[in-house]
Amino acid sequence: EPTARAAALMAELEPCLGTLARTLGEATPFDPAADRRTFRVGCTGDVAVALLPAFTARLRELAPHCDLVLRQADYRTIPAMLESGEIGTAVAYMEDDLPASAKQRVVRRVGFAVARDAATPGPVDLDAYCARPHALVTPQGDLRGFADDALEAVGRSRRVVLGLPDYALVRRAVRGTDLLCTLPDFLAEALVGSGGFAADPLPFERPEVPRVEIRMAWRATVDHDPAEMWL
Repeated sequence: EPTARAAALMAELEPCLGTLARTLGEATPFDPAADRRTFRVGCTGDVAVALLPAFTARLRELAPHCDLVLRQADYRTIPAMLESGEIGTAVAYMEDDLPASAKQRVVRRVGFAVARDAATPGPVDLDAYCARPHALVTPQGDLRGFADDALEAVGRSRRVVLGLPDYALVRRAVRGTDLLCTLPDFLAEALVGSGGFAADPLPFERPEVPRVEIRMAWRATVDHDPAEMWL
């Protein structure tokens, strides 16, 4: 924790450090078509599944000599991974406990949707939602989620027959079955875009969860790095 003297020094030096960072950054431009760089991004499983097609296709097209390393990260591990430099950027659900030097912004406020095999009947209404079997992404291994609390509040219930440890398995688990899977809306959109899936709105009111959002955070030390800014 900075002392009062350290805080005073930082207040005086910060404009100079910012100028120095910009000057050095401008002196070392990044050419994505020619330069070599390894980008390290931490993200949760659902974000990885949604971003991977864009990352792989666009990165290979625009920066063919650059490499990408995706690290499994969540709100518990991201602060330490940013602080240690294991990752330069994180894209995930986050708490307000990031390192003091980290910068961040909201990239998406998250809703939810019901994903299903496109060949199965739809759109899914409340009766169909309660009647059909469900898959649930549950890293902790329990078979209850926010949807069960919402259904219980209106005197209904569903049956979760399959628990999955990671969002990457949803495509293999749901495709070709009558299973439903309640997902973040951006992931449902990615599944629909990849073909073979349909997505319907939630057929019930979702309990209020404050500030469900995906944030991007990055280390202040790369804030003026042209390569990181480009990414």
